[in-house]
Amino acid sequence: MGSSTNATKKPVWNKLSSGVVKVCPVTGAVSWPTLSESTKPSEFILDHAKSASIHLITQRLTYNLFMKAVSLSYFQQA
Repeated sequence: MGSSTNATKKPVWNKLSSGVVKVCPVTGAVSWPTLSESTKPSEFILDHAKSASIHLITQRLTYNLFMKAVSLSYFQQA
């Protein structure tokens, strides 16, 4: 423990001999979209999600109506 407190701390990046830190963009960063654009779902995804939701709701309603019809016909036979 004691040796780590006496160790000389070195910066993570290299400084130029003039002491100036050189800043460069990340490779390919110029072509990256802004965060707000990249996190927004596309129209295709939204349309597909709506279609999938409508399909699932329709299936659930159809199943529920079928089960009611089956149970009604069962009780009417008894």
